[in-house]
Amino acid sequence: SAERMKNLTKDGTTLLLVSHSSVQVTQFCKQAIWMKEGQINMQGDVLEVCKAYEIYMRELDEKRLERLNEQKKTKGILK
Repeated sequence: SAERMKNLTKDGTTLLLVSHSSVQVTQFCKQAIWMKEGQINMQGDVLEVCKAYEIYMRELDEKRLERLNEQKKTKGILK
């Protein structure tokens, strides 16, 4: 399907690609829209939008890990 998408875009067809994969998005798109809670959070150059999204997701993961570690400390699992 990737080859078909490349051929379509090469011929000028507009595609709507919905994905959480920055690799896919940067492979096929020049512009990106990052949706968050049903609203446009950011729109623009694909690399800028994907970078901001990846930073946001990394920060979310770090916060989740911090909360998990705090829960483990409270339960005496971690010191």
